[in-house]
Amino acid sequence: MSALPQPSEQFPSLRDLLTAAKRACEHWGDGPEARQAMKADCLATPPHLRADLIQHFQENYQ
Repeated sequence: MSALPQPSEQFPSLRDLLTAAKRACEHWGDGPEARQAMKADCLATPPHLRADLIQHFQENYQ
């Protein structure tokens, strides 16, 4: 199993993205399968797109 990439000063960390995504899952009452799908989607998100996705989650699921 490979380790998660380390955050760089240039891009938000994967941990920050997963934390923000968790809020969306909680908002919608997602079950384990949906949460796993969200995690997979976050892991597949290129680092340069993380900031926009985090912003979306924070603005819509506070």
